[in-house]
Amino acid sequence: MSIRLLTWNLQGSKGVVVAAVAATIAAHAPDVVMLQEVPRRQATQLARQLALPHLHWTFKHWPVPAKAEGMAIMTAHRALQFRSYVVGRAPWWSWRRRVALEADVFVGGHLRSFVCVHLSPHDAAERRSRQAEIVLRRRRPSTAVIAGDFNDDPTGPAPARLLAGGWVDAWADRHGDAAGATNWTIGDRVGRLPTQRLDYVFVPAGWTVADCLVVDAPLEPLAQLSDHLPLVAVVDPPDGTDG
Repeated sequence: MSIRLLTWNLQGSKGVVVAAVAATIAAHAPDVVMLQEVPRRQATQLARQLALPHLHWTFKHWPVPAKAEGMAIMTAHRALQFRSYVVGRAPWWSWRRRVALEADVFVGGHLRSFVCVHLSPHDAAERRSRQAEIVLRRRRPSTAVIAGDFNDDPTGPAPARLLAGGWVDAWADRHGDAAGATNWTIGDRVGRLPTQRLDYVFVPAGWTVADCLVVDAPLEPLAQLSDHLPLVAVVDPPDGTDG
């Protein structure tokens, strides 16, 4: 059974336009949705509007006076369990604090694992590399789809860690070196194209990537929702295996 995944950084401290975000997600009918920078209330509202009853939200940090933000995984399939853990330590109010969220979900009669990440930004390459390694240490030798905002370009240390560990970059698998930009550098987004690829879906060795696309139309309304675009992947696990 193919699994449709959607990952999206919603820039939630700026406010989430729930109806528009839900409509964008619903258009792609994902089995599993993995969100970064989303407040808890908005995650709950999105899950309700999308009829994805199995939801878990985990706290990342609280940028007072803005709303606390975190990450969420939601699905219509039965979830066995969710787990979250810190991958980058910092005070609860600091954007430097980083967490990962895992979900074990029954899809097509098999238990599949998914990890949602949001790694450190800017010039923190060494931190990103360490954070990616923490995630990998928890997943070895089991398999999981790892997706989210890596805050790293395709040649950076965090993607390199996953590639070296045997994971496959879904976008590159389907599109090679095509840009696949999902994020705008700082400045006005409306009226200009995104400039960098920071968002990824990585699948374990042995999985097949049937499709991977950046949701970039209509571009200007999407640019008003977040500084990131959604990334959708359709992946096929090996037959008869859990993981």
